[in-house]
Formats: sequence, C-alpha cells, structure tokens
Amino acid sequence: MRVAVYAAPGLRPEDGELAARVRELADAFLARTVAARRYGYHATLKAPFRLRDGLTLEGDLVPAVAALAAGSGPVVVPAVAPASMGGFWALTPHAPAPALHALADAVVTRLEPLRAELSADERARRRPERLAPRRRELLDRYGYPYVLDEFRFHLTLTDELAGAEHEAAGSELAAAFAPLLPADLPLSALLVFVEPEPGADFAVHSIHPLKEPR
Repeated sequence: MRVAVYAAPGLRPEDGELAARVRELADAFLARTVAARRYGYHATLKAPFRLRDGLTLEGDLVPAVAALAAGSGPVVVPAVAPASMGGFWALTPHAPAPALHALADAVVTRLEPLRAELSADERARRRPERLAPRRRELLDRYGYPYVLDEFRFHLTLTDELAGAEHEAAGSELAAAFAPLLPADLPLSALLVFVEPEPGADFAVHSIHPLKEPR
C-alpha cells in the first residue's frame, strides 16, 4: 500500500463555476487523461510513499495529517490559470504564493519521519540520472525531487502530450477557462489518498480541514 497527501481545491459543487468547468473537462478529456486519472484530481503535496515498518495509516499517518491541518490556516492559490509543464497541462498559480509554499514545505518535512526509504526500483523509476543535481538530492532526502525550492503547485489536467495534440489541448483549455481565470482558488483541506495495491487507482481516504491554530 502507498499513501499520499494531496490538495484538491475547486472540485466541490459548492465551489461554483470553476468546479463545474473541471467536471466538464474531465468528461471531454477522457482520452487525454488515461494515466492522470489513476491518481485523481489533485495537487501533490507529499508524493506517494510507503509507510515505515511498524507504522499504520490510521494510527500514525491520519493523526499526523490531522494535527498538521489543524495548525495550518487556509491558504489561497493565487491567479490560477492553465500552463504547460513540460508535456502536460495543469492549473498553476501565476502570482507569488509564500503561504502556499510554506504549507507544502510543512507537509513534506513534518511527515517525512513516517516515510519508508525508497527501494532501488522505486528510485530507478524516478530516472535520477536525468535529474539536475539539486533534484537528485531532494529525491534521495525526501523520496521525491519536486519539493521545497523545486516545488511548483499544479492541478494536473492532462497526461503528457506531444506536438499538435499538446497544442490543441492547450487551446481548448484556454478557451474553456477564459471566462473564469485567472482567479484565486481557496485551499481549505489536506486529503489523504491511498493506493491499496500496486496499479490500483488512488482514492480519498480522509479529508482534514485547514484550521487556524487556537
């Protein structure tokens, strides 16, 4: 079993037009989200990992995420709009977001004691030989290369696409979101996702509202 801590803002019906538009695109982009759908609509904060031996989902991870959320106030993802991220399309912030980065850093570092070390196969799948030195350092320290100073918040909208298909998807996304974005997107909860067995779809296990510390 692997677990992950994600954010999934803007998808609830009560989130209004943005949520409706994302749901519409989920249906229209089925052929372009074959790989991405397995992970669900989300922004990665703590990438999928295995728990250390002796630790459990309910006894260790869930209480840790709940405590972290309870001491971290809600944040805003500012000026969200579609952007290309080297092959796939995502919604990303287009303005500085120090509070968002501070939350992401806290999730990565405070949950790190729960993470099992990468196996040789897991590390190899990250293609460390293709990573810049700093990202390779982060991979070995935190099990994922895109954290801390290399973190970029993104809500994935497509699989990796190439050539004309990539350009066409970008044009369609720009047209679909044009009436709504850029817009600020509230981030109000941390979500624990679970992959029960290798290759299975990730599913929401629990939702932990971000609350201002008392």
